[in-house]
Amino acid sequence: MKPHVEPLESRDLATVYVDLNGLGLWQWREAAGWRQLAQEDPKEIDTDGQGNVFASFASGLWRWHDDDGWQHLTRLVPEQFVPFSIGDVVADFGGAGLWAWRDTAGWSQLSSLDAGQLAAGGSTSTIYADFPGFGLWRWRQGTWSQLSPWNPEEIVAEVDAVFADFGVSGLWRWAVSTGWAMLAAQDPEGLSGRGGAVYGDFGDLGLWRWFDGEWRQLAATNPASLEAAGSHSAYAVFSSGLWRWQAETGWRHLSASIPSSLSTGTFGLFADFGTLGLWRWQAETGWRHLTALDPEQVTTF
Repeated sequence: MKPHVEPLESRDLATVYVDLNGLGLWQWREAAGWRQLAQEDPKEIDTDGQGNVFASFASGLWRWHDDDGWQHLTRLVPEQFVPFSIGDVVADFGGAGLWAWRDTAGWSQLSSLDAGQLAAGGSTSTIYADFPGFGLWRWRQGTWSQLSPWNPEEIVAEVDAVFADFGVSGLWRWAVSTGWAMLAAQDPEGLSGRGGAVYGDFGDLGLWRWFDGEWRQLAATNPASLEAAGSHSAYAVFSSGLWRWQAETGWRHLSASIPSSLSTGTFGLFADFGTLGLWRWQAETGWRHLTALDPEQVTTF
């Protein structure tokens, strides 16, 4: 069974990559509809937002580009990976350490340690890595710098800064220009960041946004999940369904159905509603049904 192919109807270049759970890896593009990229289901997928898709399969780590097709980067299967520059990727190979693959130079080892968490600082060659027992580190232009001897529960990266949840020690932000600053003494249950802002689910204290040095409460109840869309926009799932928040207009109810996952990017929101399939939402046009199939993974840019 194939996903339904949408007709050409727009110059919009919206793109999403979907693991269709038994049907392989697919690409949906506004101008072309559905296209199968691989028959095998990926273990993990991610994109750098510049046409490069990275996917790990049982056969190892691969890179896809519309112009070149698939390129096999290694037979090793990473525990996790993150694109960190256009066409480049950093991969954690467990006991084999942390490695970077560059389009111009191939593989090079960054560390012999096994990273617990990885995050990339935007499209620049900056990596934040949490090494259990060794603390939080920043890699930039070939040099490691230790940011903290403590291991965070969660990190959200920016180009020149990182948000770190240190559990009972609270939520902190490290920046190149200022070093460490405590943002909240409370332990957030979940974080999502984009555009210099971080959105925090603080349990009974509700949903909050930190931006430009100030906190703002967005909701008194805590969401089941949240996804940052930018410094002035976010999506959140509550018991009443899916909502969108904008700084200028506040909350808007998008759906009474509860999505199992969300992926946001330049071209709007992609929401997986389980047995109801995959949908795309845009402020200008509302909801559009992309396929009735239930995806395993969804990523866009």
